[in-house]
Amino acid sequence: MFLRLLVHVDDFGRCEACPTLLRGKLFARQLDRVSESDVRKWVDELASVELIVLYQEKGEMYLQMNKWEKGRATKSKYPAPNASACKRMQKFSSANKSPDSDSDSDSDIDYDNDRATKKKKRTVFQKPTAEEVTEYAKSIGFDLDGAQFVYFYAAKGWKIGNSAMKDWKAAVNTWKRRRSETNSVGNNSKGFGMAGRRLAPLVPNE
Repeated sequence: MFLRLLVHVDDFGRCEACPTLLRGKLFARQLDRVSESDVRKWVDELASVELIVLYQEKGEMYLQMNKWEKGRATKSKYPAPNASACKRMQKFSSANKSPDSDSDSDSDIDYDNDRATKKKKRTVFQKPTAEEVTEYAKSIGFDLDGAQFVYFYAAKGWKIGNSAMKDWKAAVNTWKRRRSETNSVGNNSKGFGMAGRRLAPLVPNE
């Protein structure tokens, strides 16, 4: 019964609690074996162990799943639990809270906080200015024209190969390393003279 309810309730964990309706919707192919009294008994058992909370609105009975994480819908087609039902749900949440959880949090707050944390971790890449590049290069002992760096990657859509750039400072360090390697090759080349040294300002192949 409980597993059938899990796929029957709406995004708010609610549905009708009328045994007649539940019997027809949850046991449509087992009507010859499941009676209304069976459904009523199972609903009462679920409520007794506080897996669901029963409440009445305008003469109709409804149920609300306990510890339910709200889905995408913004509004339920069923009425919200009344004050008495909400009080029972809060009591259940407090009694079944994990030891390391915050005392005043609930499943919805935890869910929203988790989404906010994940969103915060996915930081958006900030394109540097030429001045920022020049200053950072200077701080690591690298003589670099920041404008050259910015123009180069702007023309490439701020990509390294086929991947979007995530850390421009790491790219500056790569330029420094490759400049050093190019200088080494230029200084050790015979017959190039100053031409070998002019290789140094070139940007890396990316």
